[in-house]
Amino acid sequence: MFHLSSQPIPPEFLQRGYISEEDLNRPRPIATFLTSWHIELKKDGPNVFFTGSEWPKFLAYFEIAETDVLLIKYQGCMNFSFETFQNGNNEDIEEKISSSQQSEQSQCQEDEHVSTRRRTHSNGITPGAQSQEEEHVCTRKRKQSEVKSMLDGSTTSQHRKKALCELGSTGSQAWLRKEINELALKRYLHFPARFGFLERCKITLKSVERNKSWEVEGVNYHPGTRRSYNCLTRGWKAFCKENELKAGDICTFKVVNSTLWHVVIDRC
Repeated sequence: MFHLSSQPIPPEFLQRGYISEEDLNRPRPIATFLTSWHIELKKDGPNVFFTGSEWPKFLAYFEIAETDVLLIKYQGCMNFSFETFQNGNNEDIEEKISSSQQSEQSQCQEDEHVSTRRRTHSNGITPGAQSQEEEHVCTRKRKQSEVKSMLDGSTTSQHRKKALCELGSTGSQAWLRKEINELALKRYLHFPARFGFLERCKITLKSVERNKSWEVEGVNYHPGTRRSYNCLTRGWKAFCKENELKAGDICTFKVVNSTLWHVVIDRC
């Protein structure tokens, strides 16, 4: 399980030495997920956390709920990949971890075999030095393989069903159908940048069901990049609470004009 504001890194992970003291003592230590998400690291005594302003945005972008489990893998050079398991499915997690460990062990043994065979033809290498060099080759090749897998995009989860998010238009009226998840109920609603607005603004949400209105703030994050997305922030939680929204409900937002959206709620 994880936290929305910051995520403690398990001590067992830190004890493996993947994140060095040198990395943590930098002026602003950063962990990179999937090459483009730069998450701040914070050290508090013996504990280390994923935190900072990018952490909740990262969770929102990948629609990771608080009850999910993240399987985080270190790829080398402060790069990380992850997989998401919905509602903490222990069987899927154990199977994935076991499969990953077996794959790494097999790759390591193969690399050691190749390294040893090559060194039978070389001279002047002591057994101790040979063993250290073989271990280095094994680790380096495994990390290179994992980094390649990450860059190919094969590290995203296949275990989590994506929440519904549809865009369309009826005549000149644009609309968005969005499934509400737990993260949206607790923080804000995010959706594609091509819908609604291009910059920070105030929007009135009018419930068709209750004939009542709420003012929310619309914010565009990372404008002009492939990571760009829009959010409804200030005022959104009040809208959720007063309309008694629950995870699984579907809201259809219909743009009447730049500052007024009608909202139809389909209860789950």
